Amino acid sequence: MEQKGKNGQIEALRGIIMFMIMFYHYTCRFESLYGIETIGFFSLNQWGEIGVGCFFVISGYFMIPRNLSEYHIKDYLRKKIVRLYPAYLLCMTVTYLSISIFGLEGRETDFKEYLLNVIMLNGFIGVDYVDGAHWYLTYLLLFYIIISIFLKAGFCKKQMIIIWTIINVVLKISVNFIPQFSLLYKLSGGKYLSFVAIGILLGEVLHNDKEESRWKFFLFFFMIISILTDYGIITTGGILFFLLFYVLAVKNKLSILNRQVFIKLGGISYIVYLLHQNIGYQILLFFYDIWDKFYTFFVFIPMILIIVLAFGIQSLKQFQWKK
Repeated sequence: MEQKGKNGQIEALRGIIMFMIMFYHYTCRFESLYGIETIGFFSLNQWGEIGVGCFFVISGYFMIPRNLSEYHIKDYLRKKIVRLYPAYLLCMTVTYLSISIFGLEGRETDFKEYLLNVIMLNGFIGVDYVDGAHWYLTYLLLFYIIISIFLKAGFCKKQMIIIWTIINVVLKISVNFIPQFSLLYKLSGGKYLSFVAIGILLGEVLHNDKEESRWKFFLFFFMIISILTDYGIITTGGILFFLLFYVLAVKNKLSILNRQVFIKLGGISYIVYLLHQNIGYQILLFFYDIWDKFYTFFVFIPMILIIVLAFGIQSLKQFQWKK
């Protein structure tokens, strides 16, 4: 997100979404991995999908510069990577050391895998993640690379989105007949392109009112249908519900989110995301071993500890990056 003129309400939404993802990982995902009964209620299984989808939408919204004529395209990828890597490298190292020292069955990685995680694209070369949640960064970096290629080739935003969508759809269909195309489909953005495209289109509609918008709304509708076919009605409904609140936040109409506690939590959401999963599982297993039972309040212990750790990392001056 841009630091200049930062929208506190969007930051607050980031924090809320992060809590959704943490709650999902500490309940449904934890239960499926370790066979320990936690808690459950309607649609909780979809919270992870909805949360990550919302993060992709926000990333898409800020992914392409508003005015390309005033932007140095050669600096695009460099600036994006610089914003991601300091926190990623630090948090990945903290997670690697934590698992190496205290262990986490089924989630360990060796030093060679740790080094390969540095490139952030390890998911495409069959190398385990130090933390499985970091797959999101692989796709985020992939999107930045693809956009930088389009921009370098001189495509305008309309051409970029339409061509990118066509390639993605063709590959998606082709996978049904030629399974070997699955990697190419992933490299085109896979099913996550729909979320990013919605974010890009939303930014275009909200900030370029004077431009012809029919193609934008057509693509927007197409992406919603694509999400529906890939994820189902509950996740799609959750994304649509989020989009309503996101538009209001962009226009600063959600005054209830203008609270420093929400904004600050949103400001550390990236660090929390990088740290929360495997370290959170270690904490949950520690308390489960003591009590020999899973209590609901267990979920909030790793949340609090991870947030405190994230604030500590955020306070380090050398890790004051743009989100």
